[in-house]
Amino acid sequence: MGNPMQPADVACPVCQARAFDPAGVVSRPKHPHTMYRCRICSVTIDSRAWDVDAACNLAAQGAATEDCYTRCYTPEEFERRVGVAQATLGEFGKFVHSAVCFVELGVGEGFLARAAAGVFGTVYGLDIDLTAARNVSRQFGCPVNLHLMPHDGFEALDLPEVSAVALWHVLEHLHDPLAVLRPFLSRMVPGGVVIGQIPLLRPDYVFDEHFLFYNESALLHLAGALGCTPVLMQRDEENDFLSFCLRKQPAGAASPGAGKADDSAVRPALRALGVPALFVFGHQRSGTNVLVETLAAGLDCDVLNEDYPGAFDNFRLRQDGALQALVAASTRGCLLKPITDSLRFREVMQSVPGSAAVFIVRNPLEVVPSFLMEFRDSLPAVAYDIVHNFRWTRLRDVGVE
Repeated sequence: MGNPMQPADVACPVCQARAFDPAGVVSRPKHPHTMYRCRICSVTIDSRAWDVDAACNLAAQGAATEDCYTRCYTPEEFERRVGVAQATLGEFGKFVHSAVCFVELGVGEGFLARAAAGVFGTVYGLDIDLTAARNVSRQFGCPVNLHLMPHDGFEALDLPEVSAVALWHVLEHLHDPLAVLRPFLSRMVPGGVVIGQIPLLRPDYVFDEHFLFYNESALLHLAGALGCTPVLMQRDEENDFLSFCLRKQPAGAASPGAGKADDSAVRPALRALGVPALFVFGHQRSGTNVLVETLAAGLDCDVLNEDYPGAFDNFRLRQDGALQALVAASTRGCLLKPITDSLRFREVMQSVPGSAAVFIVRNPLEVVPSFLMEFRDSLPAVAYDIVHNFRWTRLRDVGVE
C-alpha cells in the first residue's frame, strides 16, 4: 500500500484537527499498522485511512473474503439469528420516536434489517456488495417492505424522512465518516436516531479494512459534527465493543462537541479555569480511562497519558522536573491520569501549585470481573480459578457493596 502518510499532512476525519500523537505500531500477520491518536477528539487512526484510493480498495477486498456469501442456514439457525437481531433492535426501541423509515448501512446478511422490517414501515439495507444479503433472501425470502440496494441507488430515491440509521460494526470501516453519514442525517427527522456498535482498539481488531477506532470522546465529537446528541454509550467489556445511540437535534440546537476543534466557547481551556493541571486518580479497572476521555471531550487541554515518556517513566510520574516543565509550557493546561501514583496524591499535587484532582472509585463487585476479563490471559489458570470461583463468589454472597 506504500508508505503511510504523515499526520502533519492531513486532518482528523472526525474533528478536522491537525494534532496527533503516535499511538504505536500494531503487528498483524500481513504487515504492521502505524497508528495515531488525535489530541482533540481521541480517535485512533490507522495511517492507511489517509490514502483514500487504497482505503476504498482495502474495504472492498475485506468484504470480498466473507464466507457469508455462500453460507447455508437451517430454518432453526435462521430463526435464531433473526431472534438475536430482534433482541438487539429492542434494546434501542425506547430511543426511537418514529417508525416510518429505517436505513442500515453495511447490511451484511441482513438480519438486523429483517428485524427492523417488523417494526418500521419501510426498511432499506445498503451495502457495497449485497451478495451476502441476497444469499439469505434466496433461502428464506425477503420481507415485502425490505429493500436491498447499493448506497448510490439510495441517494436517488424520493423517500419519506428517515427515522433511524443503523451502523452495526460499520463506523470503523469508514475512512471519511462525515462525508458518508451527513447525506443520511440531512434526510433524517429531528429526533431521529443513529444506532450502532463498534469495536474498541485492541490488536486482534486491527484489520486492513478497519481505519478508525473510537472511544466515548471520539463518538461525542462525531455526534457534534453530525448535529446529534448521544443518548447512549455503553461498553461490552467482555468483547471490547461500544454500543451507542445518537439523536438528531432540531436545526439550530447546540450539540456536544460541535464547532471548531479550537472553539473555546464550546471547550473552555483548563488553564483558563484557573487549573494548570488536573489529575485523575483511582485504581485499575475503576473507569479512569472513560473519565479522562469524558473530561477531554469537554475541556481544551493537553492529555498526557501514562505511556507518554515526557511525563511518565514505566507508568509512574517522572520526578526529575519534567512534569513541572510540561505544565508550565502548556497554554491550555494538562490532564493526566497517574493512577500508579494515587497513593502519593498529596505529594503529586503539591509539586504542581494550583492543580486539582478527581478521584474515581468503583464497586468491587464490578472491578473484579472487569479485571479478570482484561487480564485473564496473564493469570495462571489456578490463580484465575481461585479468584473467580472463590473470592468473587464470597464477596457477592456476603453482599459487599
